[in-house]
Amino acid sequence: MKNFILLLLVIFSFPFLNSCTVKDENLVLENYSLKAEKQREFQKSLLIGLRHARSEDFHGKVDITESRIENIEGIFYLRTFYNNGFVSTTLLKKGGDDDDMEETDTSLEIIGTTCTSSSCAGSGGCMPKLNGYCTPCTLGTKDCTRSTGL
Repeated sequence: MKNFILLLLVIFSFPFLNSCTVKDENLVLENYSLKAEKQREFQKSLLIGLRHARSEDFHGKVDITESRIENIEGIFYLRTFYNNGFVSTTLLKKGGDDDDMEETDTSLEIIGTTCTSSSCAGSGGCMPKLNGYCTPCTLGTKDCTRSTGL
């Protein structure tokens, strides 16, 4: 009987515990946060776009292996890493306070300009600029692909 009661307690508390962890999925850097649902929706659209724009590089089973926010010289970026060696860098903007976050957090929003590369992903270059274009690769290669409006 005790096991049955314990099982019921676990079953009925699971949805509550699961709903409390959604905030933990948000990407956070310093006091800035990008909502997980917006990130996932955007990255899904981005991957579909890359499959069309770079079909030779994004065919088959390409998955996102890591996502993180980076602050480079005061500008926020969403960095998306894929299992095929490519990295997408997306420009973010400060979106103001969000009621779902703590008072000290500020939300970040996706502007929509993304630059994707493999050869210059770890070095400088192929980064979105505020004017909507990508910086050239510092290695001189031309594998930087710009995506907008996703």
